[in-house]
Amino acid sequence: MKALVLIIALSSIASGYNDRPAPELLAKVGQYAYFYNPNFLLPATELEAYCTSYGFLPAAIPDAAQNQQIYAALYSKVEPFSVAAIGLKFNNETFAWLDGFTKYEYNNARNDTDTDGDQLYGIILHTDGDLGGKWTPVSAKKILRYALCEKLS
Repeated sequence: MKALVLIIALSSIASGYNDRPAPELLAKVGQYAYFYNPNFLLPATELEAYCTSYGFLPAAIPDAAQNQQIYAALYSKVEPFSVAAIGLKFNNETFAWLDGFTKYEYNNARNDTDTDGDQLYGIILHTDGDLGGKWTPVSAKKILRYALCEKLS
């Protein structure tokens, strides 16, 4: 019994995010399994550390079909006009997925916003019109309720 308590305590300390729920399975799309946290409540700058603490990677969205499936899967689970952190970073005039595997070939970033320097992105959720499913820059300080992680198979 003492060994079990010690293991639980050590894993909680190691994760650093034990006060946040583990991501829940959202959808499987091709080789990607997507997970989301409906109570992330951290800035997008914490997404990579959060996902990896649970053995996942920050979510990459390689094409329009996957973007639509993720958007549809999240639509009924989130509040209107919300944003979920995804693993997309803009740096030195280029976009890159933080998972280290997915090439940035599909661009769904908003083109009506200015981006200066390093910028992380989120996916716009549960909204009507052209913005639903678009990727939008998020402030490094803005607390996001939702986060998306992935696991490749």
